[in-house]
Amino acid sequence: MNADRPMPIFRADLHVHSRYSRATSPRLSTALLAAWAGIKGLAVLGTGDFTHPQWRKELAQTLVRDEASGLYRLREEVSSVLPELPAPSPPETETGSPLFLLQGEISSIYKRGGKTRRVHNLVFMPHLEAAESFCRRLEATGNLAADGRPILGLDSRDLLEMVLETHPAAFFIPAHIWTPWFSLFGSKSGFDSLEECFGDLTPAIFALETGLSSDPAMNRLWSRLDSCRLVSNSDAHSGENLGREANVFAGAVSYQGKLEALKDPAAQGPPAFSAPWNFTPRKGNTTWTGTAPATSASLPRKPALLAGVALSAANRSPWGYSTGSWNWPTEPSLSMPPGRTPWAGMAFFPWCPCRNCSPKSSAPLPRAARSGQCMPEPWPASDRN
Repeated sequence: MNADRPMPIFRADLHVHSRYSRATSPRLSTALLAAWAGIKGLAVLGTGDFTHPQWRKELAQTLVRDEASGLYRLREEVSSVLPELPAPSPPETETGSPLFLLQGEISSIYKRGGKTRRVHNLVFMPHLEAAESFCRRLEATGNLAADGRPILGLDSRDLLEMVLETHPAAFFIPAHIWTPWFSLFGSKSGFDSLEECFGDLTPAIFALETGLSSDPAMNRLWSRLDSCRLVSNSDAHSGENLGREANVFAGAVSYQGKLEALKDPAAQGPPAFSAPWNFTPRKGNTTWTGTAPATSASLPRKPALLAGVALSAANRSPWGYSTGSWNWPTEPSLSMPPGRTPWAGMAFFPWCPCRNCSPKSSAPLPRAARSGQCMPEPWPASDRN
């Protein structure tokens, strides 16, 4: 490759669900996911729910190993009959279709420190054999067939240990870390630090998922997260929602390269991690303090005061993402240290799908909105405070 030519970029959505998860589209299949990935311009997407036995069987039947990348692609007989969807864009990979990364989400509900903890975590495996091995061990902790995102009484630290013992190339990312009810730092059932949750295995956590209602700038307000990459994914429960958040990489697509790019900020690649592509937090469900069933929501200009309001009223109103990141126990000062601002050196792309920002009217949506295509949202510096 010519050293003067910039490396090609690709987008990867690494948190997806299948039709076997609760509240998901019954139409979801690998073919439908691939078709929507083409529309959304995704080169790589998670399979979702590989822990579910029926979905894992379907993955084995419809996907084949792509030796060049170490990922998976649709079998030829499947890719030749993709569902018809509006205005597909040209595929971004040399294989002619999006590539799949084996991915699942696990809901851990367990007691720790006298409290009930509810934490969602993402698990990634390099190949189906490793996924099978992992699931055989996981079956001892609960019913994997009950839900594509299984609910297990397994401590997050022990789940991480199981992942690390399964395969050297398997990895683990805490999901949507500020969701009030089900996340690592959730105000209702989470922890106050990485170390409190993962203990001696904390160094194995090298990336965190921002979630739809927070962005990297909000997360970088808390310096304790500086050692981790911040990734963003769609958490899609339907094909239409694929790619509403994704991650931008530069270089050739590969499993091992992507893993190294996430683990090591100094990695030169290719591929190299470039930046997350974020659903603008202002459109998120839990960005503001005072989410439903509260009657009002507030931007935390005075977070210490608003946090108190949010946690009152019989705990009916969960602590929103913004208040959580602005007012955290280990960050005693609300002012940033000298030379540190939430936007300094922060590369990411805020955007909003057309279907999420259309006018409130009965007029038909434009074609781009109907197809779920996305557009960057202009976000001037004056509006970032």
